[in-house]
Amino acid sequence: MKLIRVSILMAVVALITSCQMAKFDRVPGEELVNIPVELHGKFALALGENKAILGGDSIYLIIENSSFQVITQGATINKIHNQDFKTAKFKGKTLFALNDATIPSLWNMVIVENFKGNLRVYPLLDRRTNPEEAGKLGNYIPQQMLNINADPIAPPQQPIAESGGAPINSPNQGLPNRAFYFTMMEEQFEQYLTNEVIGKEFYQFNKVEVKAKKK
Repeated sequence: MKLIRVSILMAVVALITSCQMAKFDRVPGEELVNIPVELHGKFALALGENKAILGGDSIYLIIENSSFQVITQGATINKIHNQDFKTAKFKGKTLFALNDATIPSLWNMVIVENFKGNLRVYPLLDRRTNPEEAGKLGNYIPQQMLNINADPIAPPQQPIAESGGAPINSPNQGLPNRAFYFTMMEEQFEQYLTNEVIGKEFYQFNKVEVKAKKK
C-alpha cells in the first residue's frame, strides 16, 4: 500500500518516475525567475476517486517562492526551483518542468492552475498504451522515436541514444529500448491544452488555512 501511495504522489507532482509522462524536446513560453505568488500556500489533495487507494492518508503540497514540498505518510519530497525544476508561463498557464528521468535532455511537464483559490494539477501524459486515448497528444504535435542502447557497465560518460541524440541515465542491461518524445510546436501545443487538457482531467488540491502561531 505504501508503494501505491508513493507512486500516486510522484505522478501528481511529476517527479518523473512514471513511463506515462510525455517527453518534450523543449519547454515553451517565458521562463520564470520565481514560482508565481498565486500558487503559493499549503494545499491538500482532494481524495475523491483516489480515496479507495489512499485510505485516510493525506497528501500535502506546499509551494513557496523558490521551492515546493510534497508531504505524505512516510514520504517527504523537496524540490528547489531552477535546480530540480523550472517554471515557465505559456499563454497564461504556469508550467512546471523537470528533466526526464531516462533522457535528461528532454522535459516532463505539468500545468499548475489556481482555480478559485485552490490548485488544479494537470500532468501531461503520453497515453499511447490507453486504447481510448492512444495518439491523442500525437494528433497535435509531431512524435519522434529514439532507439536507445545502454551498456550494462557504465562508461566514463553517459550512454548516448543511437540516433546521436540525448544521453540516458538508466542502463538497460545492454538491450535496445525505445523512447518517444514530442517536438514542441507552440500553436499546436496550445490547441492541445485547450481541447484536451484544461478543465478536464486534473488532481484537485484544496487550500489549507495555516493558523498563525500564538506569541
